Amino acid sequence: MENDTHTEYRNLLQELEMKAQEQYDKTVLMLSTGALSISFVFIKDIVKLNKITSTDLLVASWTCWAFSVSCVLISFYTSKQAMSKAIDDLDNNVEERNKSNTATSILNILSGAFFVLGLIFIIIFVKKNLGA
Repeated sequence: MENDTHTEYRNLLQELEMKAQEQYDKTVLMLSTGALSISFVFIKDIVKLNKITSTDLLVASWTCWAFSVSCVLISFYTSKQAMSKAIDDLDNNVEERNKSNTATSILNILSGAFFVLGLIFIIIFVKKNLGA
């Protein structure tokens, strides 16, 4: 009976972990694409194009957000690959290091880091262009 409880609890934790990862991916994707959109509106409606300074900061923020979105999209593929490998390993009673799982973990960390870095760049850009 205790083993059944352990298995049920483990299955619940795995399900919650998967849901948390899905939410993380969706959130980073939404925030990065939203930040890109808002930055375009900021430039179009608030800062006059002929008065923009420090465009390198703006381009850096856009680049970071593009990398963030790219990391999330690539992680969808590597995650699928990791699950396929895990199923094959389970079916064949093999325990090997799953490189796709490692790649997915790295991409997830990078996606969040690129989003935050883009945010830092855009904050500095806005500060310089609003004269604050």
